[in-house]
Amino acid sequence: APNPARGAVALRFTLPEALHARLAVYDVAGRRVAVLVDGLLAAGPHEAEWEGGGAGPGLYFARLEAGGSTITRRVARVR
Repeated sequence: APNPARGAVALRFTLPEALHARLAVYDVAGRRVAVLVDGLLAAGPHEAEWEGGGAGPGLYFARLEAGGSTITRRVARVR
């Protein structure tokens, strides 16, 4: 949130148990543009913020890998 975004984007997720989690952002060509989380996290709700890191307007994908599952969500950046 927000989506689409002009500035920072808050990415929220909940883990059912303590797990190694990796949350990364990719561009439409599949290139990784940011790694926001990569480590062991406790069970419960979590939030990571993506500032954009110089990423221009466009469509990006936030991918969360944890416990053998992968969830991908679109994130749109606007001017």
